[in-house]
Amino acid sequence: MKFRERAAALIASVCVALPLLSCSQPRIVYRPVAAYMREGGAEVPDEVVLPDGRILKFVSEEEFAQIKAEQRGESPVISLDEDAKAFAPWEQQEDGSVQIRAMIPAHVVANTMACLRDERYAELWQQLVASGVKSRAEAAAYARGERSSAAEEQFVEWCVKHRGDAMMLLNRMSFGLSSSSAVMRNHGGGRITIELSPQIAKDTDFKLKTVEIITEPDGLKLGGIW
Repeated sequence: MKFRERAAALIASVCVALPLLSCSQPRIVYRPVAAYMREGGAEVPDEVVLPDGRILKFVSEEEFAQIKAEQRGESPVISLDEDAKAFAPWEQQEDGSVQIRAMIPAHVVANTMACLRDERYAELWQQLVASGVKSRAEAAAYARGERSSAAEEQFVEWCVKHRGDAMMLLNRMSFGLSSSSAVMRNHGGGRITIELSPQIAKDTDFKLKTVEIITEPDGLKLGGIW
């Protein structure tokens, strides 16, 4: 009797484990990339592993349409996002505002440079600066007896003061990411730094030499520039 009970328990455990194993497959999310981005030399990876384990695959608009037609409703592992648009790191709206996104470090560098160039400091703070950085800055302002909005005001002051030096660094990094003049380091925990190579940093007049990038659920964010 005990043997039968143990056998039944074993079978039951296997039956429970099977669906769990099937759910362990990484969820793949397909995103279309506009052709002009690749043709313009943008460094778009084939895929990116997000912090939650999902795999984000970038495909052409044609491939996306084909996958959507062939796979809709056939596999719960694949998400096709019916309303997904071609991924654009910088999207200008009709009212003149911009929507900023970043999935790879090059997007953070390019978007930060665009914000500084166009003096869009509020958008840079609100959309691209890492949430942890903003929270710490707001808490520090509150501790000094100031409003939390003082954190953004101080950020804007920094941008105005260091705009030229920051743009000089970001412009060099936008080219250096595909060469040896910039070094990317993965520190773990979703933190990445991009630094000028020692030779470049030593032989030039760059006052700022490092960009910090933080991984968040909705993409990559700017952690700091120093």
